[in-house]
Amino acid sequence: MRDKVDDIVIQEPPIQELKKKKSCLKRTCVTGCGCIVIFFVVSLFLLRLLHGPKQQELKEVPEPVHELVQVYEPDYIQKITLTKAGDRGRVIETLALVPKTLLAPIIITAQKTQGDAGWWKEIKEFIETPVTQAQDSIKIEWENVPAQPTFVVQYYQAAFEKKNFKMKTPEILGGASQYTFVSVENDQSASLYIVDDLSAFGTTYISLELFSSSF
Repeated sequence: MRDKVDDIVIQEPPIQELKKKKSCLKRTCVTGCGCIVIFFVVSLFLLRLLHGPKQQELKEVPEPVHELVQVYEPDYIQKITLTKAGDRGRVIETLALVPKTLLAPIIITAQKTQGDAGWWKEIKEFIETPVTQAQDSIKIEWENVPAQPTFVVQYYQAAFEKKNFKMKTPEILGGASQYTFVSVENDQSASLYIVDDLSAFGTTYISLELFSSSF
C-alpha cells in the first residue's frame, strides 16, 4: 500500500516582505555610498589642511620690514619666508568650514522661519563670510645669536615702541617665550618667539613674524 503523499503547496513570500527586503538593500547601498562620499570629502579636507599655506622663501629682508623695524643681527638670519594673505586665509577658512556649516541652519532658523524665501540665501552668505581678515606675514628666523634673550626682547620692545606698538603679556614656558606687539594705529602686529637651552651664552633660536595687509 502506497503511503499517502500530502499535497505540496509552494508559498511565495508576501509582497510586503519582498518590499521590506528591497528597502533594506536600498538603504544599505545608500548608506554605503554615503560613507564613501563622506570619507572622500574628509580625506580631501585633511589633505588640504596638511598641505598648509604656500610660503615663498626670500633671499633678503624686504623693504617694508626695514621701514617698520631695524632687524637685529642680520648676519645670523637663517630663513625669511613670506606668506600671502590669501594662502593664510585659505587654511583658516577650511578649518572653520565644518562648524560654520553645522551652525548656520541653527543660527538662521532662530532668527526666521525655514519657509522664508531668503532662508537658504542667508545660510550661504553665513558660510561664505570670512572668519578673520587674513594678512600677509613675513617670518624671519635666526639661530645661535650671540646675545642673551633678555637683550633681544628689550631691543625689539624699544624698537616697536618707537613705532607706537604696545607689548601684550608675554607667554613663557621653560626655555621658550613669546612676545606679541600690536600697533595702536593700524592692523599691523608682530610676534617674537625665543628659544634658549640655557647651556651656553647667546640665544639658540629667534623668530620674528610680522603681520600686515600692506606687505
